[in-house]
Amino acid sequence: MLTSPLLLESARATAPSLREAARDAWIYTLPLIEMAGSRSEALKRVAPNQMVAATALTTLATQFVTTPNNDTLYARAWLDLGAGPVTLTLPPSGERYLSVALMDMYSNNFAILGTRTTGRDGLRVTLLGPQEAARIDGPMLRSPTRWVWLLARTLVDGEADLASAVAVQGRMQVAGKAAAVPPARAGRNAAWDDYFASAQALLDENPPPVTDVAWLQRVAPLLAAQGIGRRFDASRFSAAEAAEIQAGIDETKAQLRGRRQAPVVDGWMYPKSDLGDFGQDMLYRAQVAVGGLAALPPVEAMYMRALSPQGAVALDSSQRWRLRFTKQRL
Repeated sequence: MLTSPLLLESARATAPSLREAARDAWIYTLPLIEMAGSRSEALKRVAPNQMVAATALTTLATQFVTTPNNDTLYARAWLDLGAGPVTLTLPPSGERYLSVALMDMYSNNFAILGTRTTGRDGLRVTLLGPQEAARIDGPMLRSPTRWVWLLARTLVDGEADLASAVAVQGRMQVAGKAAAVPPARAGRNAAWDDYFASAQALLDENPPPVTDVAWLQRVAPLLAAQGIGRRFDASRFSAAEAAEIQAGIDETKAQLRGRRQAPVVDGWMYPKSDLGDFGQDMLYRAQVAVGGLAALPPVEAMYMRALSPQGAVALDSSQRWRLRFTKQRL
């Protein structure tokens, strides 16, 4: 079959360079790497499919997420749905706020249960993995990935309310088959070959959705998923190509250190509408994975940051600051 030289040139022009592929692959897989790091730390202390519940409010010494609340108790579990369905029981919460966020390995909140969505009377729901074929009677949810991070928040209305909040939280239950602990993966500051070897393993463990095919084509020179691309093998890259890959990573890290793109109104930086369920907003997803992993979407909670009069995110601690709410603007 004859191929037009013009078409060949067009294909070469659109094929991503290794530098571009490394940049896009690092952005795309960073949430997987960050979630896997959180999973590894948690599973050092508790097995999969078991709940860990705090009985005191979070402090600097006990925080495990980047920007924790200090008026909610946290309960958390890493659920492995590969060994079969897992059942989650939520207790009646009455007037108390309760939310249970369920995050896939790409850091998206695929469901939030609790007072806002499922009501105050409690609920028993069965969670299924993406390939689970079991027939389930009653409420059920299917996760996009085998592994799920469950993060529950129970409101505490002051010190006198703590014991009651602990009692409500204590009636939350997870039940499922025992699962194997996955191996630890490289972190975001690992050497490029270790990083992408871990990223490939995590893509294999948690296949991405078909809606990400365009991104998978962009990272195809480095990684393979959903039948697209070449499986990562560091040995097939020359020293010059390795330098090109590293340059792409360095470029991306610099980009991540910049301010998140978000609306600013009256000196406050608001979350983007896709926070916590990012769709195709991969750069924002990566930025949040580093600076606010496990953030809830705006429909559940609003995260706002004050800016200085000069527009800086950090406020100068050598100055005094007053937070003022005018009666007319509440």
